[in-house]
Amino acid sequence: MNFSLEKIKNLKLLIIPNGALMPDEHVDIIKQYVSMGGGLIASYETSLYDEKGLKRKDFLLADLFGAHYCGTEKTDRMENNPRSQAYMKVEDSFKSSSFLKGIEDPVLIPAFGNYCQVKVQDSDTEKG
Repeated sequence: MNFSLEKIKNLKLLIIPNGALMPDEHVDIIKQYVSMGGGLIASYETSLYDEKGLKRKDFLLADLFGAHYCGTEKTDRMENNPRSQAYMKVEDSFKSSSFLKGIEDPVLIPAFGNYCQVKVQDSDTEKG
């Protein structure tokens, strides 16, 4: 893929659904894009691996996410019982975080499959 700042600079929002394998050059482009006012939504393990599949110690975009990687958890509830529901509870101490700014009274977030545990930069509490 020929990824460049020139190709994305006019976008209002860049969405990266689990872009786990990410070369350093792409990270630099994304950081430039965001510094120019571009929006970013990324999920799961985005930027956690290099382009060869080698796992990094932290998200390379951790400074943009405002969160650092602490581990990956697997929830197998859906595999064992497809009718079961799983949710993550947002702790009271985390509700005022800039991470959830603009989201009105977040209490439960639907969860299934794998998720990353993170440590939020503006909090000393580990969140999942």
